[in-house]
Amino acid sequence: MSGPLVDFSRPALTAAIEDNFVEQMLLAKALPGARSSISPDCTWYVTGKPVARMNAVLRARSRSDVDLERVIDELLALFDERGVPMEWWLLPSTRRRGSVPRLERRGFDNGGDWPGMAVDLQALSERTTPAGLAIQEVADRTTLAEWIDAFGQGFRTPGPELRVVNDLYEQLGVGEDARIRHYLGSVKGRPVATSSLFLCAGVAGIYNVSSLPRFRGRGFGAAMTQHPLREARAMGYRVGVLEASDLGAPVYRRLGFRQYCRLRFLVRPAACGI
Repeated sequence: MSGPLVDFSRPALTAAIEDNFVEQMLLAKALPGARSSISPDCTWYVTGKPVARMNAVLRARSRSDVDLERVIDELLALFDERGVPMEWWLLPSTRRRGSVPRLERRGFDNGGDWPGMAVDLQALSERTTPAGLAIQEVADRTTLAEWIDAFGQGFRTPGPELRVVNDLYEQLGVGEDARIRHYLGSVKGRPVATSSLFLCAGVAGIYNVSSLPRFRGRGFGAAMTQHPLREARAMGYRVGVLEASDLGAPVYRRLGFRQYCRLRFLVRPAACGI
């Protein structure tokens, strides 16, 4: 992709949603000791961390049912070597009938099925930032630590998993030159909301939108989504993308997002025999 995406057709937007998501997931390769393979037919990474999101098959294409069985077994052997939990993603370009029951027979459970959404940034709803909410880009390690703490509270992330998230984002760095930018929302100086912006595949991807439980229902999630998208628009980007929970999707629709695809994933615990 040589520049910002300006093709608003469904196939182009679906591909951009998927490509931005895959590259964002691949940021996990920055963790020391990570291994990965990236090709049109097979994309995966394994960090060795005991967190499923940090070990994943993102794309696995096959030519037949027999080939699909072989691909699944070969990939699972790689992850079993490291003894880690993992995710297997079924994305728009790789969904194949019969994949889910084959994965379930190998110990996978359903993880989620998220709407993939996009918005024309020129048509982004211009909502006013809620009174009292101040939003800043994370520009130093001290503010990153505050962002991590707010992220953990917002998503109720267990301590061991949060430490892995912290290690990854510390490794990636902060500021305009970082591969992913983070935004912190505060009320009276207290961090209460988070979001991240990932510029890739010609589009502006929004991730990590959260609010502390007692601050929900005030429009903070919409504001934390809108703020980085406005910055991306000022940089010349025309399209914003994200993956929503079914509960969050109505919030994004009110900002102008529309659904173009779904991204499903299954989860497998560590050391689950084939």
